[in-house]
Amino acid sequence: MFQDFRALYGDVSLEAALHDHIFASIQRHNLYLPYMARHIEQFGSPIGMFGKIRVERSGENRGLIDIKRCGIFIITESISLMALEHNVYSGTTWDKIEYLTKAGILSPSDAATLDDSFTYLMRLRLTRQLRALSDGATLTNYLDPQAMSPKEREHLRSALQGVNVLLKILRVRYKLDSIPG
Repeated sequence: MFQDFRALYGDVSLEAALHDHIFASIQRHNLYLPYMARHIEQFGSPIGMFGKIRVERSGENRGLIDIKRCGIFIITESISLMALEHNVYSGTTWDKIEYLTKAGILSPSDAATLDDSFTYLMRLRLTRQLRALSDGATLTNYLDPQAMSPKEREHLRSALQGVNVLLKILRVRYKLDSIPG
């Protein structure tokens, strides 16, 4: 997340100098990007082996899924990481997906999948949080897939499969199977 910083006040040339320093450091330390990708991957796939949505198995959120941690975070951080590799810092996640597609880093079909997944998850989170705010309830990133209609649950599953696509892209792009433990 640190690579997405922006100067809010003062000498903006300091922001550019720090971005340049970060990019130069990443180029000198070739394991930085793979280790960051591994860290993102450790959040785990939101879809199980048989296509089921993975939910919390215990605790107060048992049976629920955190769509921010299992979806939105993985997408934003993965896309930011790949953009960072190409010295792209500014813009939204959607902007970065577009850049990565134009640069040939993401295929158009993968980009469309990621764009759709990210858009759906963001809309779902915002809609649910606005409804909770309106009802005076506590805002949360958790939702119960079983409380969704079959159509909504299938749309959620499809969006989370997009997250799986991105995790596979990270695994291949950064050769995660071959980096030291």
